[in-house]
Amino acid sequence: MIDFTMFQIDNVAEQNQKEKFINYFYIMNFWMKALEEGKDVSSFFKRNGYSNTAIYGLGELGKHLIVQLEKSSFPVVYTIQRDVINYNGTDFDLIRDINSVPKADAIVVTPLMEYTSIKEKLEKLTNSSIISLEEVILRL
Repeated sequence: MIDFTMFQIDNVAEQNQKEKFINYFYIMNFWMKALEEGKDVSSFFKRNGYSNTAIYGLGELGKHLIVQLEKSSFPVVYTIQRDVINYNGTDFDLIRDINSVPKADAIVVTPLMEYTSIKEKLEKLTNSSIISLEEVILRL
């Protein structure tokens, strides 16, 4: 007898995944258009008075953001992946050690769908500005 439960589709998870990829497409498309127009992602930070930043999320969008900021010599102080801060090649616990690393003027949250929950968590730990990658890209 075949167990058909192993073939069931989780419709909620599938829909969330679709929304995630649709959001990624639109943000990447907007970002590419901005780059084609000669706009530099670091201009958002400079225009808003930030002199350094941290990046939360090292998925594809986070990696692209780091590359773009490095190309324009804009300082990325540290990165955060889930609850781990990486500063100068050393890992620190986000909750316990956030005061052990230099303060970032802004923390850019790259997971688009989880922005609100991540922002709420970070606001309890730091007074750095918490901004979404979506805001950065849409305001280039």
